[in-house]
Amino acid sequence: MGSGATPLKHNNRRSKKKLEADPEKYAIFEIAELLGMLVVDIEERMPPDELIYWLSYFQIKNARIEKKRKEDKQKNNPVVSKRFR
Repeated sequence: MGSGATPLKHNNRRSKKKLEADPEKYAIFEIAELLGMLVVDIEERMPPDELIYWLSYFQIKNARIEKKRKEDKQKNNPVVSKRFR
């Protein structure tokens, strides 16, 4: 391997790109982390309908967090529009 990259580093980059491109798979990792389970256990045991609800949950949660962040930012830095007459 002339480039100096180890197979683990190469596979890690490839896995990261795959995971970033697959929101469903990423959500499964989040669920596994939250529940203290292995991804393979989640994939084997979780019904598809429940996975869809988890995906929706994360989308709603992230949207609420982003909305709150924007509201907090506006409170801390209010934009005051002034009319020049």
